[in-house]
Amino acid sequence: MLTLDQDRVIAAADRGARQFCELLGTAGDPDARAIGTWRVRDVGAHLTGVSAYTAMLRGVPSPARSIDGIAGWNASNVAAVADLDCAGLAARVADAYGEFLAEARRHPGDDLVGWHGGLQLPSSALCAVLAGEAYVHGWDIARALGRSWPLDPGDMRTTFLGLLPVLPHYVDPEGADGLTATFDIRLRGDPDARATLAFTDGRLSVPESSPDRVDCRISSDPAAFVLITYGRTGLLRPVLAGRILATGRRPWLGLTLPRRFRRP
Repeated sequence: MLTLDQDRVIAAADRGARQFCELLGTAGDPDARAIGTWRVRDVGAHLTGVSAYTAMLRGVPSPARSIDGIAGWNASNVAAVADLDCAGLAARVADAYGEFLAEARRHPGDDLVGWHGGLQLPSSALCAVLAGEAYVHGWDIARALGRSWPLDPGDMRTTFLGLLPVLPHYVDPEGADGLTATFDIRLRGDPDARATLAFTDGRLSVPESSPDRVDCRISSDPAAFVLITYGRTGLLRPVLAGRILATGRRPWLGLTLPRRFRRP
């Protein structure tokens, strides 16, 4: 199973969390619509649930018994801190991330941890999940507030590579139904920031070695690919701006890749 250096992923999660908490703590409109039905304060409340990931590192089962149960768990997290304002939520999130990262430093990157639904993931993947949560939900809040939101290219590459063990669990059975194809993903700026996504009749594997023949090669700006992976942006603008380029024997498959996944 693919893993990353634990220090590298922890550093990305730490930077993302600090940036997120600074933004949330100064949010002037807590009721601005951020993502779906969530307001700015709801996004902040959602990230107070990071404490459950600390518990997972310590061997406590996830409160979500399946991936489909994550939505209900998220809703309960939001409801549990309904009395806090954005500054209070930012402080709670900062404490939760601080405790998680302190615990994560006690684990090697390949240490297997029980995740949602009892699935086993490397602890480095768990750190990548939380890096992505901070950066992407910060992007949600920044858009709602009309603020700028820098996405560090190095941290985006780290987040994507660390999320690779999670991706097979987010395949949309309908969107990927019958798909047999291999994608070579390369995030610009680092020759090691690459991955192979191999679909076989709709099931995804992420092999550590790249095959000699692939169907679609995708070269992408790191931030653009992470936002697309999280369902935050479509493909059209990044493609027209040259931030994503698909080549290979079946390049058109690159345009279909986002619909093969559910939103994390």
